[in-house]
Amino acid sequence: SHGEATWRVEYEPTLVADLFKLTLFMEILDPEKDMMREVVETHYLTRPTWSDPVERATLQADTRDRLLEKQSGLD
Repeated sequence: SHGEATWRVEYEPTLVADLFKLTLFMEILDPEKDMMREVVETHYLTRPTWSDPVERATLQADTRDRLLEKQSGLD
């Protein structure tokens, strides 16, 4: 009912271990207007299998350090 579509995906790691920012680019044919229109969506996905184990450990340590820093400033 939505016509034809072509799509591509770009993804990149975030500063949180195993969390990735995924951007979905779609071109969808609008049959009523007989025109292509572009739709862009951004999603955040947890994907442990995409993570490099060394990078994961570094990100987890950085997160732990930030949390400890915030806690020590609360007095």
